[in-house]
Amino acid sequence: MEAENMTETVDGKMMTNEFLGSLAVVYFMTSMAVGSSGVTNAMAAGLVLAVMMMALSGAMILPWITLGRVMKQEMDWQTGVLAWLMQILGGVVAWTIDWWVMKANNMNLAVETSFTSYLSDFSLDASVILMTFIGSFLLMMVWSRLGGGWAMGIFAWMLMSGGIDVVSAGGVGGMIVTSSYGTDAIIQVFGMMVLGGVGAAAWLYFDEMVLSAEDAGKAREASE
Repeated sequence: MEAENMTETVDGKMMTNEFLGSLAVVYFMTSMAVGSSGVTNAMAAGLVLAVMMMALSGAMILPWITLGRVMKQEMDWQTGVLAWLMQILGGVVAWTIDWWVMKANNMNLAVETSFTSYLSDFSLDASVILMTFIGSFLLMMVWSRLGGGWAMGIFAWMLMSGGIDVVSAGGVGGMIVTSSYGTDAIIQVFGMMVLGGVGAAAWLYFDEMVLSAEDAGKAREASE
């Protein structure tokens, strides 16, 4: 009974961390979107991501990381789905708060304009598809080797400045809050999210099958 209660407590803490981390990153990114450049939004998201990952030790925050770990079976799919849903919920709440604040200042249309700008900043084409796969592959490397922190935030900042939608929970949140359920928006937001998960999983497989195998071989040679 004690072991079951401990598991429930740990799971609850993880879900809370995922929600709070996603909420903070998406909120600051969307709040700075009005009247700001894409580079400024990327900087805000990257810096807040770094701070939240250090404050919420072990938190994934980004759907890419969660989906990649589930695809690699590094975590069970039930836990992964719950973490993903909490990340999406954080994105929705962040956009809702931003919409409410803007509406209070008679600027609620700015939220819809912000989401339109979001889609244009992360336009899904052949080059972005390739960059998303490579970027998520390398981002997962940083997370798995360093566990998040400033390195993760800075790298995410660089990727977003290059037109890669790293904080895809924000895309889902914006789509829901602004009721932008067009086919193009759905394909773009979820397409980049899933592709990022595939790239993240690819790193985990590569690390296990290639790098870990090389390390094991070197260890055997040293022992001989």
